[in-house]
Amino acid sequence: MYDTPHAYDIVFDIDTMKECAFLEAIHERHGRSPGRRVLEPACGTGRLMRELARRGWETCGFDIDPGMLAYARERMPALEPGSRIDEARFDDFAMPGRFDLAHCLISSIQHVDDDREARTHLRLVADHLLPGGVYAIGLHLADRPELLTEPEAFHARREGAGVTCMLEGDTPDLENRRQRIHSDIHVEHPDGSRTRHRSSWWFRTWTLAQFLQLLESEPRFELVALHDFSLDPALEYSLEDDLVDVVSVLRRT
Repeated sequence: MYDTPHAYDIVFDIDTMKECAFLEAIHERHGRSPGRRVLEPACGTGRLMRELARRGWETCGFDIDPGMLAYARERMPALEPGSRIDEARFDDFAMPGRFDLAHCLISSIQHVDDDREARTHLRLVADHLLPGGVYAIGLHLADRPELLTEPEAFHARREGAGVTCMLEGDTPDLENRRQRIHSDIHVEHPDGSRTRHRSSWWFRTWTLAQFLQLLESEPRFELVALHDFSLDPALEYSLEDDLVDVVSVLRRT
């Protein structure tokens, strides 16, 4: 999936407006830092950076995939001073200045290899956020592993091209805390030709208890809200709710 940035951008751009509206809502509701600088780990094609920049945010992001980064830089409008797009890892990045908001919404945090990398990532994000800044993290919890194998389908059209993406996960290995994810992308190009792209990768798994233990490793963060992947800012949940897809809102103390 990540070696086809244009198709990826088309099919996942369908949720860009909703995701950006959610981020602005949680910043307004839970943030105590009034600025408009945003950091995006695993920024991919930069679709959220583009929209937030259009809304007046100064945006910085990083990703490990050179193809994604090249696409993001090509399509990004002129960046404000202090904005940048870097090639970097979750556990090894440095950006100029400090931020009011950070986000990693669509399970990208599950690309980490282990909890050491995840703990280092949280520490670095805390280093980069101003006091009162918020970090939104989305992931699939493994408390009900049978739900992690349900296939998902996405379809979108843009610029004369149609893209269908099928995502499916193998049965997760909860002992070793990993799951193999498979992507099958079909592209109908403007000239009528068709291509197909298949890829697979590993996700790190977390149960709710394991994820809360991870959050406790960085005492500068407090958990202030829980949402699901509907990204409806009006819908908040508690730790007692039976969540599978969870978006945690952390605030930098």
